Amino acid sequence: DQCIYSFPNSKHVFDHELSIESILQKSPISVNDEVVHYIFVDSREEKLIQLSDLIVNVLKFWMSFLEENSEFEIIQILDGVSNEQTVILKHLQDVMTRSLDISPGFKIGVGSNAFELKINLFLGFKFTK
Repeated sequence: DQCIYSFPNSKHVFDHELSIESILQKSPISVNDEVVHYIFVDSREEKLIQLSDLIVNVLKFWMSFLEENSEFEIIQILDGVSNEQTVILKHLQDVMTRSLDISPGFKIGVGSNAFELKINLFLGFKFTK
């Protein structure tokens, strides 16, 4: 619900989760005494929900990579990627950087200073290939 509170004027579309839907029906989320609008849909019929699930999983693996490796290890790994991997990682950097330029709200979360440094390391990494 953090994103709902952070973006109360946005259209929030979620995959059906009956337990969550039940909770929100009983206690709708309000910001400044106005109920926030959100809907639940069947992800099998909503391509954007499917795309969102894909993006969330990519970010989950990316964050796990950052969390599980030291800054030194991250540099070593990124220095050793193939040309094809370099192209993909540069695209990921570009999408993430442009997204943050559009809205810093895309970086919602609680992280340690060390984790923030790793994010910045990745986003600013200069691939040599």
